[in-house]
Amino acid sequence: MDTGDVIPIEMRWRFVTRTLTGLPFLYERALRDAAGEEYGAKMGDIFRELARDMTPVATAFRLPTGNAPDLAMTVDLLCSVLFGPGFKGEPLEATDQGAVFRRVDCPFVAIARERGFNPAHAYFVCTAFKTALVEGLNEEYRSSVPRACCFGDTVCEMVIERKEESPR
Repeated sequence: MDTGDVIPIEMRWRFVTRTLTGLPFLYERALRDAAGEEYGAKMGDIFRELARDMTPVATAFRLPTGNAPDLAMTVDLLCSVLFGPGFKGEPLEATDQGAVFRRVDCPFVAIARERGFNPAHAYFVCTAFKTALVEGLNEEYRSSVPRACCFGDTVCEMVIERKEESPR
């Protein structure tokens, strides 16, 4: 029996993205005690590496990365590919120098609550991923997350801005 078409592609993608979004909490359950104080840093390393894997995807599909609004849209798209359609945001402000992107729902927070984990633990992997992704796509920019659902804010905001030139 050929089972290749039993589960539609759309459903496969939803299963995979849900599993990937739940990974930080599975790792937490299995490794937090063993890793001790290094746990957060190790999780950040894993998700920074995952972000590095996305740079060739952006290149292959010629996704725009030349300025802050382009980076915000590309980061949002790549996040929704990896973590599911619930990881979709909207631009609030955009200039070539900077962009603010807002997300109302966060799949990490939803899965944390569903599985009985502290949603704040998602912040470190999410921030590590986004920071590495922005800098991997265009090293002239950096990102920050001043508001986060996992810390109780009603929205997540990602700010992408051009790095300042260091004085010589």
